[in-house]
Amino acid sequence: MKKWFKTGEIKLKNSRFFSYRKSAKKIFYPGCSLPGADPDFSLKLYRKLQKKEPGLGIWFDCCAKPLRMTRANEAAETMEQDLLQSMLAAGVEEVYTACGNCFQQFKGFAATRLKIHMVYDLLDELDPVPASTDWTIHHPCFARSEPQLQQGVLRLADQHGFEINNRQQKDHPLPCCLHTNTRAQERRRKLQQGKLLTYCAHCVMSFQQDIPTRHLLQELLGSSAVWKKLTTAGLFLNYRRFCQHLKKESQEGSLLTKTASSKTSPSLR
Repeated sequence: MKKWFKTGEIKLKNSRFFSYRKSAKKIFYPGCSLPGADPDFSLKLYRKLQKKEPGLGIWFDCCAKPLRMTRANEAAETMEQDLLQSMLAAGVEEVYTACGNCFQQFKGFAATRLKIHMVYDLLDELDPVPASTDWTIHHPCFARSEPQLQQGVLRLADQHGFEINNRQQKDHPLPCCLHTNTRAQERRRKLQQGKLLTYCAHCVMSFQQDIPTRHLLQELLGSSAVWKKLTTAGLFLNYRRFCQHLKKESQEGSLLTKTASSKTSPSLR
């Protein structure tokens, strides 16, 4: 039953009402969690990335990771291959994602055909922002088997003046954000008076219930929004809102292009 429900949910997520594609050789793949948490911030991030990589496209749909997590492997494999073939047919060559789960997914089914990056590769040269001190960093589940990703995030935090109080500790301060047993709750309570920094939107929404939690991207780009845990309906409303943002952005860009063209081209009248 759980597999069936999740498969239906992901099919709905990838429908034309809750997904968006603007193809280019290089695309931004935000994943589901970040737009689900904050569609306005996700658009801000896309604009920032476009300044670093002019002509950057965007694909907003699901990579099938939730199907893997519920062991709906046959449906997941079909969706992964459809996604890969669609990208290749659209001329996509490189993918920059803001989601570590998407990063691992693409490495698994697309790394031989596409170049896969995290968005932090485009953010090394961001202007410094005022960074407060004494952060506890939480490496999400996807990063615990990716030591290079962990080091890259820490290096970026160092470049922007974040003081991480647990960077030398081998043990992680918190378990997976989905764990809610007694031991997990005890570990959350120990950090209630501190500040948690992570780089997974789902972790931010989950831990925010007990600990002041921020996404590294929020700190780097300057966002005061508080991301709270949402119902499935709330997430889908945000998915839809993000799609509307992107469609409006695309329409306004087309109008600007036409206006500029009409000013420089001789009149046809």
